Amino acid sequence: MSKNVHDTIQALFASPGKTQPVHFEWRLVRRRRRPFILLPVDPRLAQTGLNLYSAQRWRAKIWRRSLPWMFQTPLAGLFESIRIEADASAKIVQFMARQAGVAAERVFPAAIKLSEVGPNSRLVLLLCDESGRPACVIKAGLNPDGRKTAEKEADFLAQLPAGKLGGVRLTGRISTPTVSAFSMDYFPGTSPQDDAGLESCFMTGLIQMRSSRSNRCRSGMGFPSPWARPTSKRGNRSNWRWRGKLFTPRCIMGILRRGMFA
Repeated sequence: MSKNVHDTIQALFASPGKTQPVHFEWRLVRRRRRPFILLPVDPRLAQTGLNLYSAQRWRAKIWRRSLPWMFQTPLAGLFESIRIEADASAKIVQFMARQAGVAAERVFPAAIKLSEVGPNSRLVLLLCDESGRPACVIKAGLNPDGRKTAEKEADFLAQLPAGKLGGVRLTGRISTPTVSAFSMDYFPGTSPQDDAGLESCFMTGLIQMRSSRSNRCRSGMGFPSPWARPTSKRGNRSNWRWRGKLFTPRCIMGILRRGMFA
């Protein structure tokens, strides 16, 4: 399985040649025996990279806090090492450098979250600025399905009105023969508890559905766009009233057909 992870990351940084080679190394952290996140071997950088991992349950929180300490002990050998050689002149590396505001030779993803490894490979990268603070998040899709997902999500963010959905906005995008990726600003904070996965399912469903189909879904809800109504605080009863309208049979079928459920 670690070979699949190595091949996936190598595909992300693929380039015709390596005129300006740069070397990356991470430790592979698994969750439920499946590849989950790549963290730097340096415990300090690993602590920064863990900003990409918002643990929800108490066991996960303890595990998250323990990882930087484990990287300083012989226990670090329990985590597989992933080493990659990339080219600083490669388009994807240049794109990362522009988004993080650093020189291409100094680009280093503080974390790479593996949404999936295989035919629908999707990656989430956390990049830092010159001071070492998280600067942006890049989401990348490899292979046809992964690239299609990334392109649709980027299109969705590009159409958002300014100031909606917590200020999330598209800050850049790139498409090469091997990868489709886009960038967003990094926002510090704690992710809301969503054990049922309803919110992520709904958002993914809106992004993935074809425009015509999603428009038909929304036409029966009484508002023309997915960001016009969801403004009430989470837990408010009115929030659940409009959510009940969102999960119509047509919308639910679109989500189920694409496997977009927790």
